[in-house]
Amino acid sequence: MGVSLHCTKLTNYFNLESFVIFSDGKVPRQMAEHYGRELTLNERLKNKIFGISFFKPVEGQPNVLSKWFEIRNFSVRPHLDQLTKGLIFRLTGTKEMDALAIKYSEIRRIRLSRIPDRVTPIPLSPFWLLLKLGFEPRKVRWFAFSWRFEFEFGDMTATIELDEHEPISITWNARHEPAVNKFFNSNFLAAKLKEDAS
Repeated sequence: MGVSLHCTKLTNYFNLESFVIFSDGKVPRQMAEHYGRELTLNERLKNKIFGISFFKPVEGQPNVLSKWFEIRNFSVRPHLDQLTKGLIFRLTGTKEMDALAIKYSEIRRIRLSRIPDRVTPIPLSPFWLLLKLGFEPRKVRWFAFSWRFEFEFGDMTATIELDEHEPISITWNARHEPAVNKFFNSNFLAAKLKEDAS
């Protein structure tokens, strides 16, 4: 596992291998030798592999990524992508970009789980009537008077279990479920994947 040199506290705390990442986020040669190169556009289109964002560490489960968010005061824009030999987390802050890379060979297993959506329709509301007619809540959620009250997406969690480090658990609002499923069902990761029943 390796990180960019910006996070020296993190590097020392977890005894991780360090690299310098370019300001544009591209993987430097030294890092690519260990964790693989960026996928070409043709490879991404052919294998339907695209990076995913809008996640955060799961609360109450400290690990290398949650420590990183803490060091940056949670003021970062995270992005998870695949290289030819591993995963790369990019965290873009106000002045700099950090990166955490993990080899596929370091990953023991990936678990995906989802908390069910919360559905509490108001009697006789349009949303309530459509549910009574048999429509799926997600497809007719636009008719809810209040998403916070009548419908709310559950969270989706990915737990990356590693051989030599604490598991990394990250969570998304389940509206991103299709993108998350596509990402972790790629050719590089499918063999590591285990989906828990929601």
